[in-house]
Amino acid sequence: MQGSRTEGAELRRLRTELDRLFNQVTRQGSWPTLYGQSIFHPPTDVYETEDSLWVKIEIAGMNIDHFRIALIDGALIVAGVRRDTSPKRGYHQMEIGWGAFQTEVAVNLPVQAEDIAAEYADGFLTIRIPRARRRHIPIQERDEE
Repeated sequence: MQGSRTEGAELRRLRTELDRLFNQVTRQGSWPTLYGQSIFHPPTDVYETEDSLWVKIEIAGMNIDHFRIALIDGALIVAGVRRDTSPKRGYHQMEIGWGAFQTEVAVNLPVQAEDIAAEYADGFLTIRIPRARRRHIPIQERDEE
């Protein structure tokens, strides 16, 4: 009985210490920033199929106008702002990220950039990056005069 009481006290102490450290980090603004705002990184899956690279980002509560997607120097960059418009007096628990977000995915294969497509449904942004297609390059015979 005594052991479980001691373990419970130790867990409470660790949680208090983690909360203190988290609050200290967020107050000091040492999280990455975008245009002077703290940013968060939404959960992101990246997977490959035979013909495409897929990026799936869990980011509910958005409008498609709030996303910015770019392929720059071999990196897919997805950024935006998720606004919290519900009225609050004070948080009891806060786990949902609000405000600016950004995620970056390295694209280390040849792609058809002009065919990249994005879809937003059910709180997921899914981006399909097609692999570059192999194409036969014909050789023309040159007339010699």
